[in-house]
Amino acid sequence: VLSTVVLANHSPGVQDGVAALQFEDVQARTALEEIQREITGFDTKFWLIIAGGNEREVAARLANAEDVLTRAKENGVVTHDSLPTELWPKPDAQLGNRETAGHLVDRLPVILEQAAGAGFTPDALVLTKAIFEVWSQYLDSSTVAWPVQPASRWLFSQFASNDDEAVLALGQIEVGKQAKSADTTRLADEFTAADGGSMVGWSLLAESLVKTIQHDVTRVVLPMVVALVVALGFAYRDLRGIALSFATLGFTMICLLAAMSVFGWSWNLMNITALPLLLGIGVDYSIHIQLALKRYGGDMRKVRRSVGNAILLCGASTAAAFGSLGFASNPGLASLGQVAALGVCIASVSAVFLLPAWWTTWRVRGQEVA
Repeated sequence: VLSTVVLANHSPGVQDGVAALQFEDVQARTALEEIQREITGFDTKFWLIIAGGNEREVAARLANAEDVLTRAKENGVVTHDSLPTELWPKPDAQLGNRETAGHLVDRLPVILEQAAGAGFTPDALVLTKAIFEVWSQYLDSSTVAWPVQPASRWLFSQFASNDDEAVLALGQIEVGKQAKSADTTRLADEFTAADGGSMVGWSLLAESLVKTIQHDVTRVVLPMVVALVVALGFAYRDLRGIALSFATLGFTMICLLAAMSVFGWSWNLMNITALPLLLGIGVDYSIHIQLALKRYGGDMRKVRRSVGNAILLCGASTAAAFGSLGFASNPGLASLGQVAALGVCIASVSAVFLLPAWWTTWRVRGQEVA
């Protein structure tokens, strides 16, 4: 009753961020974030990946992304951004530049003659000849020109990729500290709807995983419950044993959720993996206790001295093992240890001290009805 009252007032929430998956006070990550902040001028929270079949498609999608970012800045969702719009190759501009370069290349002999007449030596015109030679290489080419010098190629490799499969551009986005997870999700949807690229980040990945887990819970839990009922039916061969196993399991989960609410814990991508473990332990303990009750004719003292002590010892060792994870520096790993340890303790205590009383009460009432 107390657990139900606690859950009615406040139930443990679901943490949809990635804080539970990251280590605390990692100097390497702190140094990397500081270096990145000094280079780019802001903290990169999200990446914008823009893909297309050619440079013209990517350029159009970069323009769409700029429009989305402009509106996001006006709404206060985005504080800083960095898109390679100005450095991105523009096919139409290159086509016009080819015509201009063609006229200049045709006049190269005249230009060199006039430069020599003005007093320039051949060594002084080496750079000029090299520039005109590069221009001449692109006059008869219909492909979009990309930098070929090592330094320029390295620079472009930081935000662009051009191969036979696709052309990619990479941008950086920083959202405001006041922005909520719903705002970032809505911003990612706006980029997709406007054909402005795909917004990616650890927090968006975590939110997607949480939504997937919530969506798949019914599809996973219902078949699991059916399989559990069938397995318990083979073990007990009566409805009373099945009902008492589920009662023990339900009591354990209600108490665990109430304790999580009192301690301020929440579910995350790490500690949610403790649920299958607690499900198996709760059912396993209830099977051992009920079979022992049948073996000893309902003598709870004998049951607790034999199977009960074994379950308590097993539960204590399991809880101690998981409890040690509660001191881990990774918040997610620590929360997994805490939830698993507490759940195992509740499951063992419920099976050893409460289940025999329920079993005896049900048995006595059944005899009275008979």
